[in-house]
Amino acid sequence: MKTSLIACSLLLAIPALAAETCRPVFGLIQLTPDADCQVVKAYPGNAYLGAQRVPGTCFKTQALGLGNGFSGLTMESVFGLDQGHTTTPGVLNEKDAPPLPSDMPLPQTRQMFTGRTVIKTAQGDIYSADAGTMSAKGSTEQAIIVGGTGRYQRATGHIYAFGDYIGSGKWGTYTGQLCTPR
Repeated sequence: MKTSLIACSLLLAIPALAAETCRPVFGLIQLTPDADCQVVKAYPGNAYLGAQRVPGTCFKTQALGLGNGFSGLTMESVFGLDQGHTTTPGVLNEKDAPPLPSDMPLPQTRQMFTGRTVIKTAQGDIYSADAGTMSAKGSTEQAIIVGGTGRYQRATGHIYAFGDYIGSGKWGTYTGQLCTPR
């Protein structure tokens, strides 16, 4: 009886494991300003700051080894431990951290942001929901893959980008895992 239960459990688990194929992704990444905010049309349905005419919030994205596309900062709900509500982007003012150059009256050492990215490939588009922080020395970002088109229609996974990669001539590193249905 025990052997039958173990065999049945394994048979049920194998299709779940075989439902997707995952592969590592890594390379160099660069974001440059996109005055046309093309992400709004390429990945519609999000609260892009660029669609509200906030300057410097839309980008052309190059992910060497993966594809090119567009990124845009978004406004998302945030709740603190005290249940206070605000939206992104938000700023931190931390002791001993170097300040960011800013036109804001409040000193800031880091900016917390959310965004969306679409990477275009020959096999389809990859969509991600992004969150991260920016400081005077660079950015760190986590992109959760939420789907796409073509081969990436039900894609999942994650990509981490880090470094001083925002601006012409600046490059950072990305690494992660991209999973596609079989």
